[in-house]
Amino acid sequence: MQKWMIFGGGGFLALLLGAIIGGLIGHFGFPVYEYGHLTRDADLGITQRIINEVDGDNIASYLKHLSAVPHVAGTKYDYEQALWVKDQLVSSGIDDVEIIKHKVLLSYPPNDNPNQVQITDPAGLTYNFSAQQPVLFSPEEGHPDINSNFLAYSAQGQVSGDVVYAYHGRPDDFKHLEDNGVNVTGKIVLARYGKIFRGNIVLEAEKRGASGVLLFSDPKDFSPRGRNQVYPNTVDLPEDGVQSGTLLLSDGDPLTPHYPSIDSAYFDDDSKMMRELPRIPAQPIGYKDAEYLLQKLGGKESPQEWKGDLTTDYKLGGTFVEAGTKLTMDIRTTREVKDTYTVIGTIPGSVEKDRYVLLGNHRDSWSLGSIDPSSGTACLLEIARVFGKLAQEGWRPRRTLKFCSWGAEEYGLIGSTEWVEQNRKILEKQAVAYINVDIAVEGNYTLYAKSVPMLYKTVIEATKKIPNPNPNEVTEGRTTIYDTWLKNSPSDGGRPKIYGLGSGSDFKAFIHNIGVPALDLRYTYEENIGSYPLYHTLYETYHLLSYLYDEGMAFMKSITQLWGEAARILADSLIIPFDVREYASYINKTFSEVESSYKNDLQAQDISLDNFRNAVAHFDQQATRFLDIEKSVDLQDPLAIRSLNDKLMLVERMFIDPLGVSDRADIVNHILFAPSIKDTYASVGFAGLTDLIEAAKESGAAEDWENVKKHLSVIVFMMQEAGNILTSI
Repeated sequence: MQKWMIFGGGGFLALLLGAIIGGLIGHFGFPVYEYGHLTRDADLGITQRIINEVDGDNIASYLKHLSAVPHVAGTKYDYEQALWVKDQLVSSGIDDVEIIKHKVLLSYPPNDNPNQVQITDPAGLTYNFSAQQPVLFSPEEGHPDINSNFLAYSAQGQVSGDVVYAYHGRPDDFKHLEDNGVNVTGKIVLARYGKIFRGNIVLEAEKRGASGVLLFSDPKDFSPRGRNQVYPNTVDLPEDGVQSGTLLLSDGDPLTPHYPSIDSAYFDDDSKMMRELPRIPAQPIGYKDAEYLLQKLGGKESPQEWKGDLTTDYKLGGTFVEAGTKLTMDIRTTREVKDTYTVIGTIPGSVEKDRYVLLGNHRDSWSLGSIDPSSGTACLLEIARVFGKLAQEGWRPRRTLKFCSWGAEEYGLIGSTEWVEQNRKILEKQAVAYINVDIAVEGNYTLYAKSVPMLYKTVIEATKKIPNPNPNEVTEGRTTIYDTWLKNSPSDGGRPKIYGLGSGSDFKAFIHNIGVPALDLRYTYEENIGSYPLYHTLYETYHLLSYLYDEGMAFMKSITQLWGEAARILADSLIIPFDVREYASYINKTFSEVESSYKNDLQAQDISLDNFRNAVAHFDQQATRFLDIEKSVDLQDPLAIRSLNDKLMLVERMFIDPLGVSDRADIVNHILFAPSIKDTYASVGFAGLTDLIEAAKESGAAEDWENVKKHLSVIVFMMQEAGNILTSI
C-alpha cells in the first residue's frame, strides 16, 4: 500500500513537471506540432496575388535577352542560356536549381560549305537556290552563327533527276499521283508544308522510292496578304523564308532508346531509332525558289485544290518542260554527338513534398526563336519569379512545384524525354500533372488548349479568373480569357474547344510514355494552316513578337497568369481536381467514333466489340461511383485525403502499356492518347487500334487482323483496371 502511494505520488509529480515544462516550451517558442495544415484547403486569395504580380516589362526583358542570339541545341549558346536561366531562377528565390547534361545525337548544316540545290538547263546554265535566309530588318538576323538552311537528320548525298510535285506529301496525295500514272521512284519530291509533320512527308516519299525531298511554304498558306505584305511589315512569310526542323519520327536520343543519355549509358549506333532515320536527302527551300522550279515542270495539271498562289500552273511534274533539264541536290548535313542541357528549379511543397506539379518549356530554337520557344521561356521565368516571391513571403503550395527548361526539344523532344527516362520511377509515383507552354503567343485571336480530359475542369476554371488582354473584347463585355475563348473557339458541348495531345512538344513523354496528365497552352491565330507564317524561320525576332504580335506584352502576360493559376489549382487544392466523369464521357464518345468507323470492317473479320463496349461501360459506372466516394471522404482525415488523391493519380497510369502501342514502344505507351502514325502532330483516340485496323485493311493479311484482336484484348484489360482503381480499397 505504501509503495503504491509513493509511486502514485511520483506519477502526479511527473505529470505536474511535464505540464510546467510544456508551458515553458510554449512560452519560450519551442516548436509545438499541429496537424491542421495537413487538411487545410487552398488559399484562394493567392490567385489574385499571382495575377497582380505578373509583370509585362519583366517578360519583355527576358524575351529580348533570349532572342538576341541563335540558340540551337548543342552549341555554346545553348549552354550559355542554360546558365543564364539557372541564374534567373536562383535570383527569383527558387529553392533548388540544377543543370542536367545529356549527351545526344544532334544534326547540323555545314555552314562553311552549305547544302546546295540547283537547276541546270539544257544549255548548261544553272540556277542556284538560296542557301541562307537574307537579313531583312533586325540586326540580330545577321548574327555570324546563324545556320544555313537545313533539315535535321537528313541523309547526306548528291542526287539528280526529275521532280514530282506531291502537294502536302500525305499518303492520299501520293495515292493521287499513282492513280494518275505519276511514279515518284527515283524522282525528287517537291511538297508543301502545312498539313502533316515534315518527317512523315519524307518517310512517305522514301517508302515510295523517291531519291530526295524538297519542302516549301506556299504563299497561299503563309503569305495570304500577298508577297509585298510580309515581314518585317507584317507577320507573313517573305519569299526567301525557310522553315527548318527535324525529321526524327521517334522522340528522345536515337542512340539511347528507352534509357537516359547520361555519361554511363550504352550508345547504340544500330538502334531501331537510328535505323529509322531518313535514308534520302531532304532540304527546305523558299517559295521564290519553289516558284522557279514549278515553272520548269511538265507533266499533267494538278487538281485545283493543289494549286497555291505562285505564278505557275502547278504541274505534277515527272518531266521538265525542256528536255535535258535536271535538278541536283547536294546535301552535306551532319549527325554529331553533342551535350545539351536541361534546367530544373524546385519549390518544395508545404505538405506533400513528394507530389510534383511540373511547368515546362523548351529553350532551344532553330535560330533566334522569339516565338518558338522564347515566348514560352520568358513566361516560365516570370511565373517562376512570382512563385519564388510568394515563397519568400511565406506562402508555399501544398505540393511541390518544378520549373523545367528543356534542352534539344526541336530535334525530337530530346531533353524532356531523356529527363523523364532518367527519373521515370520517381515520376510514375510522384508526378501529379505537367503543364506545358512551348509557345506562349503565336497569334492574338484566342486561347488554344490541348489537354487530357481530367484537366478540362482545371483549365476552364483558371481561364474564368484571368483578365482579357484584348481591350476590344473587354469593350464587348468579354472580360476574361474564357469569354473570348468560348466565342472564338466553341465546341458542340457549349464550352470552348479543347484539343487532344498528339506529339510535337514536351508533354509527350509525360502523358504518352508514363501516364502523367498533361496540359498545353498558348495564344493562337484565327486561320489554322498548320503553323504561324514565320515558324522556324530566321525572322522569329524580338521585333516580330513585341511589335507585330503583342505590343506591350499583354497576351504574354495573360498566358503567364493562366499558367500560374492552373499550376496553383493543381498544386494547392486539398483534393486534386481531376474530373473522372469528364474522362468517362470522352471514352464513351471516342469508342462510339471507333465503332461507327470500323464496325463493318471488324464484323467482316468476325471481330466483336462487345468486350470493348462492356469495358467502357464499366469505367463509366466506376467513375460515377467514385464521385460518391469523393463526396463522402472525411476532409479532416489526412490519410483518407491521401488515399483519394492516389487513386486519382493512378487513373492515367492505368492506360500505359509497357510494351508500347502497336509495337511503338519507342514512341508511345498510352492506349487511349497517341499521335497518329501518319502524322506525328495529330492526336487520335485509340490510335493504336485504328492504326492496326487500317494496316490490316490495306494488307488483308490474317496476321495483321490477329494483331487487331490482340490489341483489343489489351484495351479491354486496361479499361477494366482503370475503372477498378477508382473504387478499390
